[in-house]
Amino acid sequence: MKRRAWIAAFLAGLGWMISAAAWSAQGAAARRIDYVYMGGNDCPPCIAWRQTELPRLKAMPEFQLVHFTYVNKSIRSPVPGAVWFPHEIRALREPIFVASKGRTGSPLNAIVVDGRVAIFWWGAWAAEDIAKTVREIHSGIR
Repeated sequence: MKRRAWIAAFLAGLGWMISAAAWSAQGAAARRIDYVYMGGNDCPPCIAWRQTELPRLKAMPEFQLVHFTYVNKSIRSPVPGAVWFPHEIRALREPIFVASKGRTGSPLNAIVVDGRVAIFWWGAWAAEDIAKTVREIHSGIR
């Protein structure tokens, strides 16, 4: 009888661990990841990035995991006002502005997870680096 009780407890614990792992993986996959890119046509690195790295990024499977938004801004301006953000991500403007600390320059980039800025950077990253970051966020490493 003791052996049966031990086996039942073991199987119940194992079932709980499997359920918890599945729930955790499902939670990571269900997170909303926004990639907001801010730059303009007065910025040569921005133009080059949109012509070379953006098409490469769009061809990667990680791009399917993010909601990409391009926000036009001039080099000398900080994060644009909310009116320049598309309606569906307008609420992200304030946390992105706070993360930017008022920095000007272009391009400005933000990866936002469930409404919170996970990463904010200035400059143009290679498509592979962005994809790696998205993979890490999606899998729960970051």
